[in-house]
Amino acid sequence: MWFWSRGDFGLESFVDDPPQGPWPKWFGGAVIPGLIAACTTRILLTGHATFGGRRGRVELSGIDATMFGVALLGFGVLLHCHYFWGNTTKLADYSYLGKVVGLLTFVVGLGFVALHVLASW
Repeated sequence: MWFWSRGDFGLESFVDDPPQGPWPKWFGGAVIPGLIAACTTRILLTGHATFGGRRGRVELSGIDATMFGVALLGFGVLLHCHYFWGNTTKLADYSYLGKVVGLLTFVVGLGFVALHVLASW
């Protein structure tokens, strides 16, 4: 697919070392995952998630919203481990383990929501 092979962003960019410097470390590794964690906290506390696009809104509640929150949390962990841990000398060796845990959490959570929503149709 074309977006996997682009040089500026793609899935393979998470396998390599992150961009160096304070901007990727603090913005990509702390600010963005912090915003994701705030959204996740709201979803997990209320048990309700709403997101939408051009074709309408999707509302999740109960276990679907909880697993969507878990998927978002996994994505936040992936970003944090890649950009923050990957740019910290003492934590760089552990960033790969964190990225794997975050990716697995994201895939399992989102897969659960997709299967559960499709099964209820």
